[in-house]
Amino acid sequence: MVTLTQKSQKSMDVVKSGFRLWKDTFGETLSLALLFTLSMVYLCLYFPAVGITMDSHGKLLTDPHLLNIGLASGVGFAYFLITAIITAAMIHRMDRVAQNEDASLEMSFSVACKKALPFALVALLSSGIMAAGYFLLGIPGIILTVYFIFPAYLVIMDNKGVKAAIKDGYKLVKNNGWHIAEVLGYISIALLAVLGVLGILNVLLSYTFFKISFLITDTKAAFNLINTLPPKIEYFTLLFSSITAIILYPLSNACVMAALYDLKARKKARNHH
Repeated sequence: MVTLTQKSQKSMDVVKSGFRLWKDTFGETLSLALLFTLSMVYLCLYFPAVGITMDSHGKLLTDPHLLNIGLASGVGFAYFLITAIITAAMIHRMDRVAQNEDASLEMSFSVACKKALPFALVALLSSGIMAAGYFLLGIPGIILTVYFIFPAYLVIMDNKGVKAAIKDGYKLVKNNGWHIAEVLGYISIALLAVLGVLGILNVLLSYTFFKISFLITDTKAAFNLINTLPPKIEYFTLLFSSITAIILYPLSNACVMAALYDLKARKKARNHH
């Protein structure tokens, strides 16, 4: 594979590079995404046991007779830690492939375990900043997303600490804000297109095999339908949701990494001038 950091690219070409990176690492990232999805499903099975359930509107509820704060906190921390480790391992593995450098999946996991806490902390800080922006009527959230989407990746790709990753991530985007906003827009459209195709396939297969239509515009009616589905249809829906996550989880990371490589190339070219 040609190293993605050699030269800057047009916005749509960045997205294409992300898809190529996803394709070139498909086997290993697929196994990581599958591991992540299975881990999440396994952990979610424990929520009813610790007194956490969901009503027909998707709202989380707690059962005071079953609620175990300690166990629930443990499950939550496990969810947090597994997400950080697997995502960090995926980023490291993709980065090694993009740089044409040899590295085993075991090495990626080793790096991920060492960097899991700073990676997770930077991801939480960045997500908090972006969420605060979206809370302020949307537009500030888009701007903050452009400037703070990359720091967590720098923790793994450039071995940065928490403070340095946030600072350098902001500096990389500076003077390239419009370009990155355009790139992220194309990435969002591409991911939504993939999600749309998978969603249509899910609806068609559900209707073909089970005569169940999910084309319901009323949210309450949709939840009531889901809650009354036979077990085999619930398993089918869960399977399809898992497949969607397995595809989009590494693909979204690959596209964001391609945008980061492009930023680094632009910075390098600007420094030469």
